[in-house]
Amino acid sequence: MKVEDAIAAATSRWTAPGEAGGVVALFEDGRITRSWCMGLADIESGRGWTIATPTRLASLSKHVTAAAAFALGLDGTLGRHLPELRGPRAATTLSRALTMTSGIPDLGETLALSGISSAASIGAERLHRLSCRIAHLNFEPGAEVSYCNTNFRLAQHAAERASGVPLARWLREHFLAPLGLASFALVEDQSEFVPGLASGYWHERGVPRRGSYGLHYSGSGGMVASAEDFVAWTGALLRGDGPLRELFARLAEPGRLASGAEVGYSHGFMLHRLCSLRLVGHGGSLPGY
Repeated sequence: MKVEDAIAAATSRWTAPGEAGGVVALFEDGRITRSWCMGLADIESGRGWTIATPTRLASLSKHVTAAAAFALGLDGTLGRHLPELRGPRAATTLSRALTMTSGIPDLGETLALSGISSAASIGAERLHRLSCRIAHLNFEPGAEVSYCNTNFRLAQHAAERASGVPLARWLREHFLAPLGLASFALVEDQSEFVPGLASGYWHERGVPRRGSYGLHYSGSGGMVASAEDFVAWTGALLRGDGPLRELFARLAEPGRLASGAEVGYSHGFMLHRLCSLRLVGHGGSLPGY
């Protein structure tokens, strides 16, 4: 199958009149070689997609937060960086958190079980206080792997304590500005204005509706970038340019259980095997994205 046919089949809905779309980009060495911009980035205004249109990256954000933790030299237990944590959670290592082997319960699931919708507006400090009140773990650290956004929320708090500034500012000053990535940013509040940001939509009986997510996004899912800048970031990370020197190898190092067995998750990346190839990447979703 030709690449054009594969892309057309996967994105057929994007090209329908008045439909939200997106960007598909092929790249090499951090430069886009071919791209397809289809559909609308904002249905209400009729604005179309371009490779410069910023959009929410959702969980593709995780490896950026992990990279900041490494660059800041963070290690040891979560309690070392966040003394307000209680019980076995405080003794859990940052490495366990970043490889999803910590046993820490996910705040989103906890709120859902309590009947609180993800559309409810809850800020960073309230979520952190709740996280500190939940002292138990779902399993012994290193016993298994379980995907959990709260791991990276706690990693963000640790990074902010170590640097003394908000993670959004640290990333801008130490990673993003030096690499010239103007659209790349950590935007943690849904109400914060981002020029040109693509709107997120979902469908109900064929009618598009705006996605709504009230919880503080955090470093687990709050990054925003255009396709152009995300490709440039990826190339810089793979090459180890400037402030990203030697970070990719550490990020892609597989997590391990207490038994020593590798898991299919590294530090913000999913790991897969295709014959002899090791594939490193991630997906992500938020309501409408």
